[in-house]
Parts: sequence; C-alpha cells; structure tokens
Amino acid sequence: GLLFGALFTAGFGIYVHAFPPRRMAPLPIAAFSLLSWLAVGSLHVAQNYPAEAQAYAPRSALVVMDIAQWSGGQWAGLPARRIDLAGGENETFVAQWAGSLEPVSRAFAAGGWQVSEPWGWSASIGYLNPSAELRQLLPRPALHAGFKADLTLVRPIVGDPLMRQVIRIWRTDTSIADAGGGSMVHLVSVTRDVLRRRFSLYAVPSVQEATVEERADVVTALRSLGQVVEARGGNAVLLVARH
Repeated sequence: GLLFGALFTAGFGIYVHAFPPRRMAPLPIAAFSLLSWLAVGSLHVAQNYPAEAQAYAPRSALVVMDIAQWSGGQWAGLPARRIDLAGGENETFVAQWAGSLEPVSRAFAAGGWQVSEPWGWSASIGYLNPSAELRQLLPRPALHAGFKADLTLVRPIVGDPLMRQVIRIWRTDTSIADAGGGSMVHLVSVTRDVLRRRFSLYAVPSVQEATVEERADVVTALRSLGQVVEARGGNAVLLVARH
C-alpha cells in the first residue's frame, strides 16, 4: 500500500509537470484517480479476502462432553438464538445436530432443498439489479458469533416467487465424545427470505421468522437422520448422526 501510494504520487507529479497550468483538466484527473482506486481495490479484495477472512476469524477452544452431560443440562450452554456481530439476538435455533453435514445435505436435497453457493464479495453485485428474481440472489450472509454458516439450504415457497425458506447450520466449539467417536455439534436455524425492491435501485432479500410449521418440518426431517436425544429440563433436541 505504501509503495503504491508513492508510485501514484510520483505519477501525478510527472503528469502535472508535463502540462502548463492552463491545460490541466481536474475532472479527468479525478476520474482517473477514482478508476485506479476501484481497480486496485477490487483486485486486492478478490485476491486476498479469503486468506484475510481466515486469518481474522475468531478462535475458540474445543469443549468435549458426552451425551449424558449434554442432556443433563450442558445443552443450555450453547446459544438458543443466533448472535450477530453487534451482539444482538436473532432467530431461534430449532435443533442441535451432532455429526457430519453430508447426510443432512443429501436428505434435504431429496425434499426439494438446494445447497446455496458460498458467499463471496461478487454475490452482492446481484443485489444492485432491481429486476432480479429471488432465485437469482444468494441469501444474505448471516454470521453467528462471527462465523459464517457451514451449510446453507434454500427452498422456494410454492405460489409465492417473492419468498423462500432458508436453513443455515453453524458449527460450534462443542463435540459429543460418544457420538460415533466424536462429532461436532451444529446449531440449526430456519428463516424466510422476502424479496424487497427499493426505489427501483436494488433488490435485497429481507429475513423473517419462519412459521411454527416450517420449524417443525425441519426438526422432523432431521429426526429421520439420527438418534434423537431429548434434553431434560428444556426443549432442546440433540440429533446424533447414525454411524
């Protein structure tokens, strides 16, 4: 960055020195500066964002427990709601899943769900198209405790092209020791996306709470994939993948 600034300043000096003051055009110089900044900034983001995001990702210590400890009350140590970057609480987690996400992805695909592409900076460009359809837009990135979702699934709502269901699953720092040799616990949420078009300038999906029936359907689908462990003293459900 410092080298680029020095070279850029030197270039300006050479350019200004080559023309008499009366022939200087401030608008082209300003336009050239803006285009240079956009080009270099875009290249920097495209090349370095994944590595920088990993380097600055929050770190946490692994917590290991068995199923008896979890159901005996330690399940309550995991968040009940998604926590955003500002520390605010958002949608409720409908279940905790211990195991690989591959069987979850396969099973929900059979039910009409599609795996959403990983979010990248280029995905936001589609939001600038006010005529974009909801199926053309990725769900907005939703962080939990600073982490991106490990798996995002989407399914359209029949009869309403402006709405869809979205499942997001985040990995926690908790592992169940006696779940097939050790399985990480994941937190599962389901919400609705509603397409909003503002002033004919952009189209952005807004997040809404899922209905009671939609949340129940997700839990029912997860139940068919694993061993269900009900928590004592609470309504949390741990679904342990079969091995």
